[in-house]
Amino acid sequence: MDIGQPVTHVSEKVCPVIHTYHVGAVDSKTKATLSPDQNTPGQSVISGENGSKISCSVKGSGGNFKFSGTLSAVTSEGDPISIQITNGVIGPDFMGTGDVSVYTPQLSAQFTSTMSCTFAVQNMQVKGGSLWAIFQCAQIETPPSGLCGILGPSSAIVFENCSGS
Repeated sequence: MDIGQPVTHVSEKVCPVIHTYHVGAVDSKTKATLSPDQNTPGQSVISGENGSKISCSVKGSGGNFKFSGTLSAVTSEGDPISIQITNGVIGPDFMGTGDVSVYTPQLSAQFTSTMSCTFAVQNMQVKGGSLWAIFQCAQIETPPSGLCGILGPSSAIVFENCSGS
């Protein structure tokens, strides 16, 4: 996930961090964190391993899906991160929207989307119980003065083995 300046700057509001966060399992050979992106789903982080907590729901069929999920894990740099996605919907065109909240120590507060974020399913990978999508949020905010964006196309999420399968 890339966090940085919002799409539209607002006077007297600042983004405390410009950073890319990687969450994924570590490859045993290369020791690289294999996080998802627009080209690969990465390597799964399993809930309960290394302190991670993951829950998700992807329900639907026939091109219409509803999804939500939470992820609390440690990034490749050792920073805790928490992401919550609610009110997610994906249509027959594999495009959708959802609301996103994120916390990292660098943000120093919970930042929440001020309008729906956009989601684009990768390689038609959505079905009951799983989703691979890139996403972006024009603005995530914490009152009174924090304002950032979640930037695409490198911000990606993969949920597997969710309820709804």
